[in-house]
Amino acid sequence: MLVVPSLTATSINGDREHGVLATLQTTLLTPADIVIGKFLAARAISLAFLLAASPFLVWAWIAGGVEIGRMLLAVAVLAFVLAVICALGLMFSALTARTIASAVLTYLSVAALTFGTVIAFLITMPILSTQQSVRVKVVPDAWFEQHQSASADGKAISEPTPADCVYVIRDQTTLHTERTWWLLTLNPFVVVADAAPSRKPVNHLGSEPLQIISDGARTARMGTSAESLNECWPGHPRGRPGVPGGAQQPTEQQTKKQEASQARVQKV
Repeated sequence: MLVVPSLTATSINGDREHGVLATLQTTLLTPADIVIGKFLAARAISLAFLLAASPFLVWAWIAGGVEIGRMLLAVAVLAFVLAVICALGLMFSALTARTIASAVLTYLSVAALTFGTVIAFLITMPILSTQQSVRVKVVPDAWFEQHQSASADGKAISEPTPADCVYVIRDQTTLHTERTWWLLTLNPFVVVADAAPSRKPVNHLGSEPLQIISDGARTARMGTSAESLNECWPGHPRGRPGVPGGAQQPTEQQTKKQEASQARVQKV
């Protein structure tokens, strides 16, 4: 990401400054041939840098846990990202007369795609947020107050069960990240991270940097559901209503177990 922009940022206007471009124009080469040749030359160098990192990929495959198909997909996506950066540098090299201008514009474009997209996404989050009344499933305060008094009397403390959870209506700020998540798709790190192989399932927030980036982008795409939120987290104080940060979406199997448990309690 730091070396590849310089491969094509001065390829055309640099030849113009050194008088090489005029010589090329006197040959039978068309302007398209010159541009394609410059691009392929820079493309070959970028692939050479990518090939230099292949021993690390081979080591990851030998260590196990990484599918060869996902690894090849990640390499192909990374090669595509490098090709786009080469094309950006070649474009600015053809549009500007001075090499310093094309180099600066190329690096600014890469910085805008890398950092600007994230900044724009974070700025739009509070702007597009709305205050809504949502239906949330939580462990009620009455349950904690009752068991705190029982704890003061020296009785054993029991953990809340899904059957103890209730639905409450409350006003809270809803972030509509599903409206601006597409900004993250322009980020080269997000593109590569989403294609990178991982040992963890998709619904697990992993500890690897690329997995965290991928999970964050997919979570932003889903957005926040204002219809039904589930903060029923038995055994943790964040399951109490009004305590932020306690939301955790249950799996389908957990939801079925909760509904079956409530049905049994109602029958009793």
